[in-house]
Amino acid sequence: MSKLILLRHAKSDWGDSDQPDHDRPLSPRGERSALVMGRYMRQAGYQPDIVVCSTAERTRQTLSLVETQIPLPQATFSRDLYLCGPRDVIRFLNALAGPHGDVLVVGHNPDLELAVQLLANPGSNPDLHRAIQQKYPTAGLVVMEVAGGADYPGTPGTAELIDFQTPKSLV
Repeated sequence: MSKLILLRHAKSDWGDSDQPDHDRPLSPRGERSALVMGRYMRQAGYQPDIVVCSTAERTRQTLSLVETQIPLPQATFSRDLYLCGPRDVIRFLNALAGPHGDVLVVGHNPDLELAVQLLANPGSNPDLHRAIQQKYPTAGLVVMEVAGGADYPGTPGTAELIDFQTPKSLV
């Protein structure tokens, strides 16, 4: 089994209403939250082998701040992860070449939340499943155990939820 770690970007700054969505940076609160999540990943031992990230500025900044807290492999940035829909997130993961270890995806909602709903076995850790359905906030982190072979990330509905953390739950 491999771990699939889904990190929603941290809180973005809406101060400039003329700024294109793709180019919005993090807010100061978002910067703090990204650091908190990076520290948590380090403390929990979530050390991905592969990192993929949307090209949006807020996801890039989130990843950059997480990397100040935990060493990560070089990321692959893809516009295909920018507000693409949950099935495209899963297709993107299916297309990753080679054997799969633990994978970190830094992306957006509702894509990540809906991907969790598609991949996770609803009977695996029902409390976490309910919490994710209630709210997957900015900088929220979901960790699932998934098939690590050629059918990565596994058959829909079979992933085991093992962790869900938010910046608020950690401070």
